[in-house]
Amino acid sequence: MTLRVVRTKDLDSILNMTRHKDIHRGLICIENKNNEKSFLDKTVKCFLLKDEGRNVGICVILDLSSAFSENGIFCLDLGIIKEYRGRRGFKLGKILFKIIFEEEKCKKLYAIINKKNKPSLFYALHYGFKIKGTDRMNYYLEVTKNGIDD
Repeated sequence: MTLRVVRTKDLDSILNMTRHKDIHRGLICIENKNNEKSFLDKTVKCFLLKDEGRNVGICVILDLSSAFSENGIFCLDLGIIKEYRGRRGFKLGKILFKIIFEEEKCKKLYAIINKKNKPSLFYALHYGFKIKGTDRMNYYLEVTKNGIDD
C-alpha cells in the first residue's frame, strides 16, 4: 500500500473524483472544461489522494493569504471514497495536512461542515480542528499546525 497526495491541475482527474458516487459534491462543482481557468488559478489548488496510483480522494483549497495578513487556507472540499475511510483515510489526511501546512506555508486552515455531515465533523475533530462558530446549518472550524500535530 503506497499512500500519497499529489498536487494536480489535471481537470479530467478532478472531474472524475468530484463525480464519484462516494464523493459529496459540496462547494466544488465543475460542470465543464470551460471553467478550468477560473477554477484552477493561483489561489485555488487541488490535491488528489492516491493509493498505488489509484485516485481515492480529492482536496481543494483556497489560499486566503492575499486577503488576510496571515497565511490562511480555506478547505473548499475534501472527499474520500468509502473503502478508504477509516485508518487509510486518516493516514492520507495526515499526509495532506502536512503538505498544506509545510509546503503551502499555511498558518491556519479553515473549513465549513454541514451539521448533517457527522462523519466529516468526526474526521475534522480527530485532526484537531476546533469549532469556532455555528449557525442553523453549519459548523465553522479552524486548526493550526500545532493543532494537527497534537
